[in-house]
Amino acid sequence: MFARALVLLLLPFVSVGAIAHSAVLRQLAATHNRVTWPLGVAGLGCLMAGLLGVLSGRVALPLTLLGGAVSGFAVFWVRRTDDSDDSDDSDDGDDWRRRGPSPESPPLHPAGDGAIDWERFDRLRAGWERRALHDAER
Repeated sequence: MFARALVLLLLPFVSVGAIAHSAVLRQLAATHNRVTWPLGVAGLGCLMAGLLGVLSGRVALPLTLLGGAVSGFAVFWVRRTDDSDDSDDSDDGDDWRRRGPSPESPPLHPAGDGAIDWERFDRLRAGWERRALHDAER
């Protein structure tokens, strides 16, 4: 009994490892964050409900396994890129959890007509320069 519960408790960690090592799943978590992160949180809820015995009947084991399999998405989210927040660039210490797409992946939002959004580029560049300056001051 305890070994089965331990295996179920390891499912979120296995899920996180699978997402971290799969470029496709990392890109999915980065591009569709508004869907995958709540899905991961719901998966954690289903996993805990199954482990605590709240679920019963035929759906308990499948729902617990499915919840554990998707619960890894609850760990991955991306950093905000909008510059509407005028607060200082304080580092909250958990950048390891904010993974974006890999450098060799295609751009997330390509312009359909080939036009380049130079205003967005300038905002992003200013943010990168602030971050580099902030890191250099440490």
